[in-house]
Amino acid sequence: EIACGVDVVPGTAEYPLYTTFEDCPPVDVIVDFSTWKPGADLLTYAVKHRIPAVIATTGLSEEQLAAIDEAYVLGLPVKINCVPLSNMQEADLLAMLELVKNRNIPLRFIELMPLSCNSELQGVSGEAIRSKLAEAGIQLLKVESTLGNGPAVYYQAEGYAGAIGFIEPLHNKFCHSCNRIRLTATGLLKPCLYAKETFDLQALLRNGATDEEILEALRQAIYAKPQGHAFEISPANFPMSAIGG
Repeated sequence: EIACGVDVVPGTAEYPLYTTFEDCPPVDVIVDFSTWKPGADLLTYAVKHRIPAVIATTGLSEEQLAAIDEAYVLGLPVKINCVPLSNMQEADLLAMLELVKNRNIPLRFIELMPLSCNSELQGVSGEAIRSKLAEAGIQLLKVESTLGNGPAVYYQAEGYAGAIGFIEPLHNKFCHSCNRIRLTATGLLKPCLYAKETFDLQALLRNGATDEEILEALRQAIYAKPQGHAFEISPANFPMSAIGG
């Protein structure tokens, strides 16, 4: 219902919907292929409305790969996210790259963000990943054009159909260009993923606020957006599942 409502808003070209698994590390999943069978109605709906599908994973089964392939064939924009950890070996990285060798699907390595739910885990920087790939003989050529509206920096590797992206909130901080706010499932608007400050849109809506009052709350949230996060100073004290991705 939300997707259908947004679909009729003039000027809306893309509206990814985020959910997440409860386990750490934090992962973004727009379409959870682990519960799908190829040809499922939800897949057809997603293709019809061209909802971008992001699969966050450290490994995919043959059934999941079949679902991804069907989504790709049907024209659904698919992306694969990977949150690399310090115990990830070169063979693991190459296995991830193999997923996009013959598929024109972006693979994004996302640097682990320090959260209260993953304090025992240690992430890996994008530079470390690129160095490991170079040692394996994979040369990355930076893609100057942008792919989508997100903060990922993309590269192309010879012999691989899919682009390889890096999202590095710690070692390549992009707060200066961030134009995003987040609306949680409980109706709280967060001007910054890291920040504790929220704006309660649910209360406004349930108390009969006018469109102008809601618009003013949106303005306040955007104007309150901080200059940057402080993940490098202290972890955020919430799980990613609490904010929808």
